[in-house]
Amino acid sequence: MIEDRKLDRADVVLVAEPTNETLMLGARGRFVVQLEAFGKKAHAARPELGVNAIEELGRFVGALGRIRLRRHGKLGRGSYCTLHIEGSADGLSVPDSAVALLDRHVVVGEDWDGVVTELTGLTEKLGLKSNLRISRFPRPTPDMRPYVVRENNHFVNLFRKVYRRLFGSIPDITYGRSVGDFNYLATYLGVPTLVYGPVGRNWHSADEWVGVDSLKRVKRFYVEYLKALAE
Repeated sequence: MIEDRKLDRADVVLVAEPTNETLMLGARGRFVVQLEAFGKKAHAARPELGVNAIEELGRFVGALGRIRLRRHGKLGRGSYCTLHIEGSADGLSVPDSAVALLDRHVVVGEDWDGVVTELTGLTEKLGLKSNLRISRFPRPTPDMRPYVVRENNHFVNLFRKVYRRLFGSIPDITYGRSVGDFNYLATYLGVPTLVYGPVGRNWHSADEWVGVDSLKRVKRFYVEYLKALAE
């Protein structure tokens, strides 16, 4: 972990994740939600006597698109994605339990309590017969919270100045849809976090790559930007 005495000296953070040579000034955050459905066991030949937890949970995740999500001017909207769903019956029985994991990307202004509230509200609208337990999926790392850096921030203005001097134009600005170390650095250190990296494709794939010429341009920029910071 970074020592507190080092955090006091941090003024700006630079992250060289691939951004296609655009300047990223913010990103959505993320929660992983665990849903547990508890139904009622019965003979599978008489399913009406039980409550099928798998079917109930399937109804629920199939209706996630009905939730109205907050829109942010820079980060867009949050999103839901079902990552995993599992359940099974004990012999010829109606399954009485099932579990699902959801990815919930959030924007500035959304938090965990709000996510629980919207999921609970959907449960009530659907009139589920099963009991649904909503919890954070246990993770060894802190929550990845969303963040935005002001476009007129001193370090952003300096970035533009150096970029124009090197390349004769101003950099395009973008905002991330997913999460990374930059979320931790921006929200837990509480300092401007600028993400700028080379052109690349196929992220998280076996043939992920970045362009060599682009990498050289990014390196050249960072050298000059660090010199400007030192001045």
